[in-house]
Amino acid sequence: MPALVRAGSAVTDPEPVDLTAVAECSGAAVADRPVDVRVAEVLPTVSGGVTRVARLFEILYANAADHGLPDPVDGSLTVRVEPTGTGFRVADDGTGIPEDEREAAFDWSVSTADDRVGVGLAVADAIAEAHGWSATVSEGSEGGARFRFAFDRARRLVNDEPPAQ
Repeated sequence: MPALVRAGSAVTDPEPVDLTAVAECSGAAVADRPVDVRVAEVLPTVSGGVTRVARLFEILYANAADHGLPDPVDGSLTVRVEPTGTGFRVADDGTGIPEDEREAAFDWSVSTADDRVGVGLAVADAIAEAHGWSATVSEGSEGGARFRFAFDRARRLVNDEPPAQ
């Protein structure tokens, strides 16, 4: 439980976090699954907690693998991490989250799988909030789920350059 508590507490000892490097390394969490993680070459460097940011990516990749595979036996999917004008997005081309379930996607104890507790996306949201980011979920441009993380301008970047579009 301490890890869950820490995920939502404010980052008190921030350090520069290279989102590109962390997103790439976090792909190891699903290396044994049919998930192709593709990370944009240039994501911003932010001020935060590297371990918690890595956990955020791991949760999103595992969520895609657990809930987004169109065919759990023979299927595969692609997860893309890309910059936005205000932060970054993680989108997959899987089955997605039905529109009427998106509002509750970050709630505790919400899962579309009967054998899951429903804490993964809630922890991801808590990590985002601890960094001063807001998280939203929608349908991706290729179907699937798209998670957007927008930075609070004051806590956003180590350097003051805006993220690439």
